[in-house]
Amino acid sequence: MKRLIFWVGIFTAISIPAASAADLAPRIFTKAPPSPDNWSGGYVGISGGGGFGHSNQTDLGGPGLGGGGGGGGGGGGPAGDGSYSVSGGLIGGTIGYNWQSGRWVYGFEGDYSWTDISGRSDACGLSAGNPHGCGTKLSSLGTLRGRVGYAAGATGNWLLYATGGLAVGEVGAWDALMPASGSMLRPGWTVGAGVETVIAPRWSVKVEYLYVDLGKAQLFDIQPAIPETVSFNANIIRAGINYKLPAGTAPVASFSGEPARYWTGFYIGGHVGGSSASSNWAFQQDNWWTNGGTGGIPFSTETNWLGGVQGGFNYQLGSVVAGVEGTWSGLNHKKTVASPYYPDSDIETTKISNIFTIAGRLGVTWDRVLFYGKGGWAGGEVELSAASTAGGPSAWNPGSKFRSGVIVGAGFDYMLTQNFILGIEYNHIDLGRANYAGYNTGADTSFTSADDKTKLDTVVGRLSYKFDAFGAFVRR
Repeated sequence: MKRLIFWVGIFTAISIPAASAADLAPRIFTKAPPSPDNWSGGYVGISGGGGFGHSNQTDLGGPGLGGGGGGGGGGGGPAGDGSYSVSGGLIGGTIGYNWQSGRWVYGFEGDYSWTDISGRSDACGLSAGNPHGCGTKLSSLGTLRGRVGYAAGATGNWLLYATGGLAVGEVGAWDALMPASGSMLRPGWTVGAGVETVIAPRWSVKVEYLYVDLGKAQLFDIQPAIPETVSFNANIIRAGINYKLPAGTAPVASFSGEPARYWTGFYIGGHVGGSSASSNWAFQQDNWWTNGGTGGIPFSTETNWLGGVQGGFNYQLGSVVAGVEGTWSGLNHKKTVASPYYPDSDIETTKISNIFTIAGRLGVTWDRVLFYGKGGWAGGEVELSAASTAGGPSAWNPGSKFRSGVIVGAGFDYMLTQNFILGIEYNHIDLGRANYAGYNTGADTSFTSADDKTKLDTVVGRLSYKFDAFGAFVRR
């Protein structure tokens, strides 16, 4: 009996702690959930929407216009007399890159849209008792903006952001009084906000508002030496869909199974191609408009060869490549036309040479292939001259000027090897409007100055050499 009691006691002493331990819930160690990161990386997309805004046309008045700043060619009224609303639609493409830190998202974005935002008034110059039609149209719009936002929601898949930066657009205007018209690629600024949400892996949709102000500029002369100044601003509301590019040094594996290519680094090279240029003169003392012309002496489009060099730097962020580039192109555009005033005895000549550009570039890469857009400053040498074909001395010789303007373009690069890059590129260059003061050696001394507007379109083939030293340093 004593032995039985002893063994029962031992068993009980062992069993009770074991049973108590079995009743305790096991302790589970877990890590804190990571911060959501739905937004880091490059992306491309499309967008479309509409815009509404305002435009003013003003001039300083003149014979037949009334005095003192009538809009749209009408004089005698207050500045902005030619004032009207503009509206229309737009559609285009987007490329950008985001960095996410916790809930905060920082990035940059570039876009280009084909637009048809226009307006008109049939009461321009009404205050001067000379009502007539005038109007404005925005035919293209590009922006390069920074973005900062907050990733909201339980999983951070809603991005609320503010944005702002540079804008550039092709603004055209017309006035039916004489008539006269003109257009210019205009720089400006933009600011706005938007909301974007993830709808599927790599896919997101957005709604965005932008206020765009392209300032004011002289687009044409309503009469000789009486420029028409046009302002333009718009409120843009658009929706879009974006595709987030795969992360990594390259967006996808190399097509050939070789190591993926890397675009970061400095490069230099050369280019050769063709250019198409147009020019338009407007003399200070000029009856060309009243005789039915549309803006002075129009020079027909002239095509020619050009060649030059380029150098720049690219920096790759995942699938997105951003950079800056400078170019010089030598060309010899020279166009001569008979004077509309003295067609039997005088000729006028425009010559364009030495085009320089400094532009930012933003593109997306698939291994060896890079598609990009670009935009920035352009400058060039433009010379005007007039001569007598009857053996007399030059009637008018204002000389040459170095002109500043803007450039926008797009291109395609293919990496032949890790160092040699072959490409093709299109550019539109607008050297704006400039006034040339000249001297006269002929009997007619009424030609004292002229305004000239010059534009070029170029298509070039490019070959560049990329230096690997900096790219190798960045990859370390």
